[in-house]
Amino acid sequence: MIKFLKSLTLVYVLTVAIFSCSNESNENGYYSSGIFPTKTSRIAIEIDDQTRDFSLNVRHLEIDQGIEAIFHLNDINNSIGIYDVEKGKKIRTLYYEINGPNGVGEINGFDVVSKDTLLLLARYENRVSIAIATDNSDTLKLIRSYRLRAPNDPLITTPYSSVQAPIVIRNDSIIMAGVPYVNPEGGNMYDAGNNVIKISLKDSSYVYENMYSQGYKEKWTQHYSRISYTYNKEQGLLAFSNPISDSIYTFDHKGVRKDYMVKSALSEKMTPYRGSFQDNRRMRDHYNNQPNYGYVMYDKYRDYYYRFTENVATKELIKYGSTGIIRNIGVIVMNKDFEVIGETESLTLGSFPTIFIGKRGLYFMLVSNEESKMLYDLYEF
Repeated sequence: MIKFLKSLTLVYVLTVAIFSCSNESNENGYYSSGIFPTKTSRIAIEIDDQTRDFSLNVRHLEIDQGIEAIFHLNDINNSIGIYDVEKGKKIRTLYYEINGPNGVGEINGFDVVSKDTLLLLARYENRVSIAIATDNSDTLKLIRSYRLRAPNDPLITTPYSSVQAPIVIRNDSIIMAGVPYVNPEGGNMYDAGNNVIKISLKDSSYVYENMYSQGYKEKWTQHYSRISYTYNKEQGLLAFSNPISDSIYTFDHKGVRKDYMVKSALSEKMTPYRGSFQDNRRMRDHYNNQPNYGYVMYDKYRDYYYRFTENVATKELIKYGSTGIIRNIGVIVMNKDFEVIGETESLTLGSFPTIFIGKRGLYFMLVSNEESKMLYDLYEF
């Protein structure tokens, strides 16, 4: 089993007990109210010794006969593994070529259009490709690549794809997120903008859009730069969340915007960063010591929206000596109209969790200590 470096463990997801009461607080002192998921079981998926047991790039899709599958990016052997969630077994491995006429570059992000069609992102090459799987080959076939930056253009944003910001095809466009370049000598993220990229499927042209809230005119570190969005395909609705804003805003298929107040009961006025961008410890402590908003995700099975919160994990920061990014990951549960119907302060401990939503509930990937297994904690309502 190939493991991540131990020093990275705290940056990602560490497992703690989930709290199941529905009162204003529970026996552990964490806030909870209304409807929210609780941990019910642990899921193990078998992997080989050429597969990482943790990834930030996992996607869920129902395939043949309603089988729930997850697609897992594995950069060790340039492949995407497809696994049966219920059986915990691999279904298939799809390989991609980096170079040559069928090459898609060094892939560090992807999304799934269907079981046979994938979107592959080579972020540092500013390139996204459409590739398909065929029955007679385990190597993905490149259909078309789109450049996100002309050769002589200045670097103004770096694209990325993750659980918090999937690659979406909508209205004949590919939509993806980016982290803008911000001048450290007095620039701000709002003025930099360029944190959403739209690529035309028809003529390969692309435009940048600014989805930051007005609060980003203040000084914030890169920890706050990544917005999150989710796509309700049935309604053609995109919902966006900023780490520093109490509001969520949506765009329908016609581009009409609506804003919704989705404020955590634990929300506090956030303080912009006042230090040097060369001081990594101070930037990390600034992020660790105030709450902010994380991912927004749509659950088609329950017609819910989730807004994950990152709350201060005081005891854990003391225990681990503030050596990493450590948060209490909570969640706000909303109905289809973005009305808050529940919240809990602490589901798990860590930061930037890998989550997928399935028929039974929410699955949180763990940093595994078991040989040949990929582990998830399942949270159900």
